[in-house]
Amino acid sequence: MRVSALRRQGSALLFLWASLAALAAPAPEKRAYTTHRLTGPAPAIDGRLDDPCWQAGEWASDFRQREPQEGAAASLPTELKIRYDDRNLYVAIRAHDPEIAALAPLRAARDEFAGDAVGLAFDSYADRRTAFEFAVTAGGNQIDSQLRNQGSDRSWNAVWESAVGSEPAAWTAEFRIPFSQLRHNGRPDQTWGLHVWRWINRRQEQTNWQLIPLDHSGFVYSFGDLRGLRDLRPSRRFEAVPYSILKFTSVPRAVGNPLLAGNSVALETGVDLKVGLGGAFTLTASVNPDFSQLEGDPSELNLSAVETFFPERRPFFLEGRNLLDFGLDNDLFFYARRLGRRPSLDPGTSGHKVVPVTTRILSATKLTGRSEGGLSIGLLHGFTARETALLAEGDRSFRTAVEPQTNYFVGRVQQEFGEGRTLVGASAALAVRRLDAPELRDQLADTSASAGLDLYHTWGDRAYFLDSRFIASRIEGAAAGIRTIAHNPVHYFQRPDAEHLPDDPEATALTGTGGRIALGRSNRGRWRYSGTFDWRTPGLELNDVGYLQSADFLRQSANLEYVVTTPGAHLRRYNFLLGGNNRQDFGGTDLGRYVRTQGGFTFNNNWTLWTHAGLATAGLDPRLLRGGPALRRPARYDTFVHLGSDGSRPWRYWVGAGQSAAVDGTGESYSVGPGTAARLGRRFNFEVRLNYAANRQDFQYAGAAAPHYVVGRMHQETLGATLRLEANLTPNLTLSYYGNPYVTTGRFATFREVVSARAGDPAERFQLIAPTLDPVADRYTTPSGSYGFDNPDFNWSELKSNLVLRWEYRPGSTLHLVWSYNGLSSDVTDRPILDEQRSLFRVPATNTILIKLSYWFSS
Repeated sequence: MRVSALRRQGSALLFLWASLAALAAPAPEKRAYTTHRLTGPAPAIDGRLDDPCWQAGEWASDFRQREPQEGAAASLPTELKIRYDDRNLYVAIRAHDPEIAALAPLRAARDEFAGDAVGLAFDSYADRRTAFEFAVTAGGNQIDSQLRNQGSDRSWNAVWESAVGSEPAAWTAEFRIPFSQLRHNGRPDQTWGLHVWRWINRRQEQTNWQLIPLDHSGFVYSFGDLRGLRDLRPSRRFEAVPYSILKFTSVPRAVGNPLLAGNSVALETGVDLKVGLGGAFTLTASVNPDFSQLEGDPSELNLSAVETFFPERRPFFLEGRNLLDFGLDNDLFFYARRLGRRPSLDPGTSGHKVVPVTTRILSATKLTGRSEGGLSIGLLHGFTARETALLAEGDRSFRTAVEPQTNYFVGRVQQEFGEGRTLVGASAALAVRRLDAPELRDQLADTSASAGLDLYHTWGDRAYFLDSRFIASRIEGAAAGIRTIAHNPVHYFQRPDAEHLPDDPEATALTGTGGRIALGRSNRGRWRYSGTFDWRTPGLELNDVGYLQSADFLRQSANLEYVVTTPGAHLRRYNFLLGGNNRQDFGGTDLGRYVRTQGGFTFNNNWTLWTHAGLATAGLDPRLLRGGPALRRPARYDTFVHLGSDGSRPWRYWVGAGQSAAVDGTGESYSVGPGTAARLGRRFNFEVRLNYAANRQDFQYAGAAAPHYVVGRMHQETLGATLRLEANLTPNLTLSYYGNPYVTTGRFATFREVVSARAGDPAERFQLIAPTLDPVADRYTTPSGSYGFDNPDFNWSELKSNLVLRWEYRPGSTLHLVWSYNGLSSDVTDRPILDEQRSLFRVPATNTILIKLSYWFSS
């Protein structure tokens, strides 16, 4: 099966290779701007362009539209000047606008767009792959981000200064950007990539100094040149950000756990250090780092066997993360949230318990940068503490280990060839645990190691690509710990029908590989296409340091897309996509096929529409029974549509709706999610998102007592909302509120036992049973009494709320005042879901007040 799959995929890739005959049209002519070193005083960053340095020399202009009419002259002129000295870059931008007096500049929080804006980005590595962007709105708020050829990351925050001003027929902006916030080589005469842009909100018009086509070969690759940078001193920058946090926590006794009740006060201090090693490398270290999140993750009750993925929000892990990024589609070689996560073990007890919410990170160190020869390096080490839980049973209280002391090591190198057209990389990750308690050895591996290799090559003005990646892993530990991992939802080695899975109870190691080979055309033309083959062997394990959803599959996929970026009579741009995939496991089991079509449309009135429709054939699912035999699932279809209004208007609206259903009628779900956002005056913004979902599944997993596996008819309802309010009092002072009420309820009935998991007819696949519920034990027992299972009914009601005052009282130095509210209930009731939602405000909650002060030093 595996050989034939590889042959089929190889034939498809050869056919795709043969189809790559025509090359794309040449890119727009590259522009160059020559800057000059200051010979007099540096400009005052006040938004007024009256300093002597701005009076000499010509202004760069001749911006071209990127949107809506690509290549057309800008409707309003924009002018640019750049100067520098030993420590800083200085930028002046004049945005001409005869209506400026009638327009009220809008304010927003840092890194949020509101109204008109200007910005520029520097490819200071000159690698044509990465860049640092700095922008400011007409209202004065700063936006900074890291750019890549195929994306951006606005979570990066630099320390720089800006100011805006106004003239009779223009608004103006000044920037002071320290070289310490950039990375560059040590050459005496340097040329950087340069991108300068302007956004005119009321016209939804973006103009570029160097036009970057919508159908580009790579965003940073398409930059113009910044010349004239001479004799820049190699940076020996040093930054320190000490911080203190005063935290008050109140937990009510009504929660029902006397170990939690009461008030507590905690004081935490730490420091983040950053040292420049030459102009290209940065060493970052944290002592007792602050890895808290001011805004929590959204609420969710996960009924699947796949771990929920949450994005990284912590600044230490965000900066320079592109140098550590490596993965296979949704599976990640390094998942930063493994450091500081909730402890791995959740001890069972008949009494009460207190388990830490996170694991303490005692220290973290990171080295990132790129050499002059095109070698990118990312190295990270983290050291986390041993954590224990407090348990109380009767009159006895005691502690048990829930997380071992662990060292994490992650490294990645990548070498460029041919001006970045070819990239060769290698990655390594290691987790070493100190398992000093039996409960730890029975659940976890002592060591987890993984390594990866990758090759990325482009040609035809970077329109065509070959992307190949390979990962290998090995974990070692006590036999009980390895068996626990082999039986978890990623692997399910205990499946009774999976003869190809080596479920060895004496094994002390687990090894596996994964990989991906993709070939296609990604830009520079209306037709885009790709073919991909990827796999994960049964023993691949990345979850100690990375993120792996599931192992044991081979997949072949193909996509064909048609993209139009030139405006027409009704549409600004649109695209259609047709794609599909086919999956098997390493035992030859057919896991099914999936075909989808998607369309995206942006209308000339700036409304957007996105549509999706997909069809999955019938197949076997090895995970539905949570370690039981692979269960046949019926064919199903899914649809989704999303409509959004013009984003430039003070009021914006959107709605999304979707449906998924089994073709044979044995399951159906649908959801709807409307929302609105508004700007109230210059300083105030609000956003409301609602979501309602209903889910009926006739054969939802309900419980098991091997070899008996039970499914039931489940009716689930989910109601949630997200509310955001912002008061942007000044560009550096913001008051924001975030609220997330969430309720989901599920009720089971009509239970059936799985008797022939692979049978095509549901009547042969399942046998109806009539178990009896013991309300005291909350457990079902079959009439024969041979086995039982816990009541699968559920309620999950949660209200998360944060009120945050953020004041950046000097560049890089902030004061945060935070009130956090978290109410949670899991009591099963018979109330309708709207009553459950209203009852959220009566649920006993944990309140936290936090005061955080940080101060930025630099030399």
